[in-house]
Amino acid sequence: MTYRKQIRLGTLFGLLLPLIQACSALQTPTAGTEFCAVAKVIQFSRLNDTLETIAAVKEHNAVYYTLCQKAP
Repeated sequence: MTYRKQIRLGTLFGLLLPLIQACSALQTPTAGTEFCAVAKVIQFSRLNDTLETIAAVKEHNAVYYTLCQKAP
């Protein structure tokens, strides 16, 4: 490989490396933080809500308590 090709490849690699690192930095987990900023505990009515609704509310609340580290 000639010196000129080595310089070109080195330059190309030098330019691509920061882009690759930037792409991996975009994948940091922020869903929990964003969820906690807008979510809240949901209440349900044992008399008026269906069993499916009650189960979904309990599941949502469990996720909220886990991600947001709040005590039930």
